[in-house]
Amino acid sequence: MRRQRKKLAQLARLWASNQLQTQEDDDAATQSHVDEALAAWGLQSIEEPNNMEADTPENVFYLWPKSVKTWGIWQRLQSMWRTGMAGRDGLDWPSVTTWLRHAERMGAKDLASTLQTLRVMEAAALNAWAEQRQKQEAKTP
Repeated sequence: MRRQRKKLAQLARLWASNQLQTQEDDDAATQSHVDEALAAWGLQSIEEPNNMEADTPENVFYLWPKSVKTWGIWQRLQSMWRTGMAGRDGLDWPSVTTWLRHAERMGAKDLASTLQTLRVMEAAALNAWAEQRQKQEAKTP
């Protein structure tokens, strides 16, 4: 479970940094299926990645099959962020908990584990956004 949380935190960090991309596929039919699948998760493929070399192994991110469900939940929670003067402050946890219990019909055991994983993902995303703000502030005179 610890490795899965670490992997999902890495995914949330890439997502928050706008670095989550897919490889271009030569087969047009396959690419169409890939585009449809990505669109279902609110993602899109790009032809020329910014600031990344798509073919290098260190820039390839593989989502484990056991993490797909949690990633889907993460994507569906994106309207539940609390925002302040500096941007997003964190997820609205009472709303998240209620939504998981009712919309996802999650039991107590799964709920506790999922909440813990989502908190790790939230921290990774918030850290990525904080780094982006610091870089932006450093650029402005």
